[in-house]
Amino acid sequence: MKKLLHLLQHISFVMFAVLLCVFVFAPEFTFSGVKYSVDMKLSSADAGTEFFESDHFNKMFAASLSDVIEYAGIKNYLNSDEYKEAVSGNSLKAGDDGTGKYNSYYASDKTNFRFFFIEQDGNLRNVYTNLSDEELKTDALKNILTEKIKSSKPSDISDEGLKSIITAYCPYYLYFNPADGGYETNLKIDKDTVYYLFHNSDYSFPDDSVLIAGVKSFEAEDGYSEAYRRYENYAGNYWFIIAGLILSGFIYLALMLILTVKEGVVMDKELKCEVIKNTAADKLPIELRLIVLCVCAIPYFVLFAQGRYKGVLDNVLKSGTEYEYIITVAAFALITSIIISFFYYGLIRRLKGRLIWKTSLVKKLFDKLKAAFGEVYNNSGLVFKAFIPYVIIAVLTLITMIFISRTSMPGNMSRRALIAEIISGLVIIASIAAGFISLRSLKERKNITDVISNIAGGDIKSKVSEDELHGENIGLGRAVNHIGDSVKNAVETSMKDEKMKADLITNVSHDLKTPLTSIINYVDLLKKENIDNENAVSYINILDEKSQRLKQLTNDLVEVSKISSGNIELKPEKINLKELLKQASGEFYERYSERGLSEVLKAPEDEVYINADSRSIYRVIENLYTNICKYALSGTRIYIDIERKAEDVILSIKNISEKPLNVMPEELTERFIRGDEARTSEGSGLGLSIAKSLTEAMGGSFNIVLDGDLFKAELTFKECK
Repeated sequence: MKKLLHLLQHISFVMFAVLLCVFVFAPEFTFSGVKYSVDMKLSSADAGTEFFESDHFNKMFAASLSDVIEYAGIKNYLNSDEYKEAVSGNSLKAGDDGTGKYNSYYASDKTNFRFFFIEQDGNLRNVYTNLSDEELKTDALKNILTEKIKSSKPSDISDEGLKSIITAYCPYYLYFNPADGGYETNLKIDKDTVYYLFHNSDYSFPDDSVLIAGVKSFEAEDGYSEAYRRYENYAGNYWFIIAGLILSGFIYLALMLILTVKEGVVMDKELKCEVIKNTAADKLPIELRLIVLCVCAIPYFVLFAQGRYKGVLDNVLKSGTEYEYIITVAAFALITSIIISFFYYGLIRRLKGRLIWKTSLVKKLFDKLKAAFGEVYNNSGLVFKAFIPYVIIAVLTLITMIFISRTSMPGNMSRRALIAEIISGLVIIASIAAGFISLRSLKERKNITDVISNIAGGDIKSKVSEDELHGENIGLGRAVNHIGDSVKNAVETSMKDEKMKADLITNVSHDLKTPLTSIINYVDLLKKENIDNENAVSYINILDEKSQRLKQLTNDLVEVSKISSGNIELKPEKINLKELLKQASGEFYERYSERGLSEVLKAPEDEVYINADSRSIYRVIENLYTNICKYALSGTRIYIDIERKAEDVILSIKNISEKPLNVMPEELTERFIRGDEARTSEGSGLGLSIAKSLTEAMGGSFNIVLDGDLFKAELTFKECK
């Protein structure tokens, strides 16, 4: 479909160009009379005008009138005494009258122009005409002979009679009598123009001379018939040319708009959507395309900028046919349209694919310069260390060369100067080369040092590229890579062991749950039996207590393994922290009361919201409250504070420990670590570890502060507005 649209666009451009050339370079021709050659060109002003009303016809008719006046003047001279004396004196050959070219050009069978020129010299009346004998002896002529019916000579007919003869053959005529100012015509030639032709002639005429002329139907092939055909072909089709220009121009622009939108866009069948696709040529630098465009534009520059385009078409029009003109313009327009499409749509694809700057040679040069300056700037210290010593050597060498050249004796000056220059040049070149080698070595050392720093910082995958090393730096780089590999292997082994531990905990926990569930169920069945033995009942209660503790420990182990392996699923949401604490306090009220514990809550008056997983945050608070129930001193208070700090919400829970806390704060959040070193309480040592892990998984922080017997847990979350 796109190919068809491109073809239609080329066709519309060719049509537009041809019609434009026909419109601008209208037919131009030369009407050649005997004395005058009139260059005439049709223009848009001729549209809608009849040929006989146009300026072109008036110019041609005026040229013919000038020829007739010139011809009559020559004929008048031939009848003069001056001419007769010249002939009798042998200064002029008889018959050499100069009228032959007029008789040939204005012969009745070669022109559509007809004329009578009447010259009255006293009683002598001369009538000059180019009407044929057949035209002068027709019935039409006999019918208008009023004065001398028997005569058929034009010299015996009156001016009115001669005018009638002209009008009988010529629908467009002119009558002019300078003596009485008589002027009659149905043409657009004004009287002053004819006066001008008479008075600017090389010959003088009697005042009562009369000029009658006209143009008959285009029977003969002359300048009038050719001008008529060209005029009608242009002026008659003028509005069709205008309509064709508008239509072809509109089609071309419409197709250009459609193809601009569609260019480079293809349908991706997998994604079922339109994507931008560039060709391999689009990835070439834009500068190369511009160079090709400039090369293609050279012929246009030569033709247009130097004004030769019109000359080429004019030569075609003058030397060839109209078909050759159309073919020449069409071929030129087709080549132009193809060139425009190639570069324009290539530019559109590049714009859509954002490749103009990416593929530009200027960008590549800019990037290289930027990288070079950046490298110099980033390694300014290395450049200074590497080059300064050698720059000093080069400067000292240059000073020495100048000193030797100036202190040399005149006779030995050239030789010493030459030797000094050669040696100094070699030293300077060697210094610069040594500076570059030193810079390269320092950069390689710096890269090795950076890799060592990365490994020390935990990036055990960092490597030194040995291909970029030289000399002794190769061995150093290999040693660093071996160290990195050793650290990497050690870390991988440690991670593998940690994973094995986590898998062991998970597997053991799952394996314990099945028999433990059976034990709990059977203990429950035993409790429902009517057993009279008090010792047996005591044993059953102990089994029940220990099995429940073992169940809690197993559940904690499973949860710890999930958190460690990242298998826990969190669903963050907006949580009202004050409401959550009130709910948890209500659930632990009875357990607090059993130990005489009371709660003091200090919080802002408005609601406080955090972004957390509801189940996990409740488990954290539950573990902290459970820890308080187990280890807090009976009869004391529990202080719970909520405060805002910048964009954070800080929750702190404080209580007094029943037993001395002889451990570090960070140890309490490790697995299986308990504040009760005697391990006489029911805790598993995993509660605080789980609380910390869940808090950090939700994006918060968990800290423990110990001050004597004061235990303080501090949780920090981002406030949710």
